Amino acid sequence: MDREWSKYNRKLIKRGEFYLSFDFIELWEKELDDMNNGKQGSPYEFPHSFIEFSSFVRCVFNLPFRQLQGVCNRLSLYVPGLHSADYTTLWRRVRAIEYIIPQQPELDKNELESESENESENDIIVAIDATGMKVTNRGEWMREKWKKRRGWIKVHIAVDVHTKELLGIEVTDERVGDSKEFENLVSQAEHTVNKRKINRATKSLNTAAENISRALEVITKIIQI
Repeated sequence: MDREWSKYNRKLIKRGEFYLSFDFIELWEKELDDMNNGKQGSPYEFPHSFIEFSSFVRCVFNLPFRQLQGVCNRLSLYVPGLHSADYTTLWRRVRAIEYIIPQQPELDKNELESESENESENDIIVAIDATGMKVTNRGEWMREKWKKRRGWIKVHIAVDVHTKELLGIEVTDERVGDSKEFENLVSQAEHTVNKRKINRATKSLNTAAENISRALEVITKIIQI
């Protein structure tokens, strides 16, 4: 089969892209006013959107917080309205971010009927993988000098390949192998999928019960006549 090279090239280019937007600057003051409304203690100096932007830059370029401050300092010279925060503020605010992992939304009635008709075509393919992240910036010299282990955490995930829905997640240290978490992730994935099916089945049963109830009301009225 011949490969569509233009489409393939666009996919490769897309892998190197990341979303960099300064739209939050337009709402900087308004967001701060909303955040500080009724707040006790020292007011916020930087909106949440700026902290999220800084956290994104830090993750993409794998920057320590001091270098992150340097990047923000330089960007503030070229981007009007952008103010830079010191690395201590960035560290404190980034750590306080509540990350919400999006889940696949529940399907409506029409989507449920379509899925039930094509159930054989909608088999779920689950991908399982893990990645490691260091928990300290301790250098190799200190590790060799003082025999200190840097330590890693591992994030194991199970994902629906088609919908990109997160079906299972587990966080361990570097001593836990991928194979040890395999059964756990599969169990989580099965539980998530079964829960999704139960929710859909419950909706279908509720709809059927409502239809039966309406039919009984009509029959009762006819008998009374």
